[in-house]
Order: sequence, then C-alpha cells, then structure tokens
Amino acid sequence: MMRMTRMRMRMRMTRMRIRMRMRMRMKRRRRRRMRWSGDGDGGGGLVKELMSALVAQQLMTRGGIVDLDVTEEQVQNLPVSHDLQEELRRRSDDIVSVLHKSCYNNIFALLQHNLSEDMYLQIVRNRILVDIQGGDVLLQIFTCKILQTSPGQEAPFLEFIERVCKV
Repeated sequence: MMRMTRMRMRMRMTRMRIRMRMRMRMKRRRRRRMRWSGDGDGGGGLVKELMSALVAQQLMTRGGIVDLDVTEEQVQNLPVSHDLQEELRRRSDDIVSVLHKSCYNNIFALLQHNLSEDMYLQIVRNRILVDIQGGDVLLQIFTCKILQTSPGQEAPFLEFIERVCKV
C-alpha cells in the first residue's frame, strides 16, 4: 500500500514537471512570435518596416535577396516611420552587417569565422565554389567548355583551385 502511494506521488510529480516544461516551451514560442511579428519589445516592428523599405528602394527582392553593395548610409536613409527612425540610426551598423551576412549565410554556416566578411562577399560576388578539405578551405573556379567542336560533345574545361590553409 505504501509503495503504491509513493509510485502515485512520483507519477504525479513527473506529470507536473512535464506540464511545466510544456508551458515554458509555449511561453518561449509566444515570445519568439511576438518578437518577429512586431507585437513585442524585440524590434520586430523595425524588421517588418525595414524589409518593406529595402524592397521599396530596390535594395532587396521580395524573396529576400539583398544587394551585395548595400551601405550603412543607404540603410540610414531608408524611409521608415518617425518612431523607428532613431532605432534605425542606432542599429544601422548591425543591420548592414546582418544584410551582408545574409548574402553568404550558407557559406558562413560551413566555414564559420575562418574568413573575413570582405572575403565572404568577394566569394559570393565572383561566384566561387567553396569546399573544405582537412581543415583547409578550397576556392574553386571552373571555365566553360573549351575546344568544343560541336554542341553536345564532351570537351575539356579548366579548373582553378586556391587552397587557404588553416592557420
């Protein structure tokens, strides 16, 4: 009888812990949604308005592709509401950094902080293939087919590789 009571108590405590965890997860999800929707204090209103202004100024497509040459001055001069103008001016450096990082986000996920921001932008601008081999970074460029006698035939191409060794 005593064992049953202890088991029931343990089960009840376990259920309570699970409910608490679920409530905490739901609260976190709500906070995230509020932050990005602009309803909370996380700057979501600025994000929505900033994206609309970037699209209107043709610095970004509706699909989210950002112009590689966007500058801090262009960001500061975006037409946003008067309420958000001060926040935009304060955060313009961070905003430009995030916009540039969005251009090379996939490469950054692969290489992390192994290259500078300028190097990442040059890689994207020049459409260079990037790979990792044993901790070193390989930068690869391929030419189109050369010495091709007729379309559809096999032909050689040139491949240029630069190895950036891990320091």
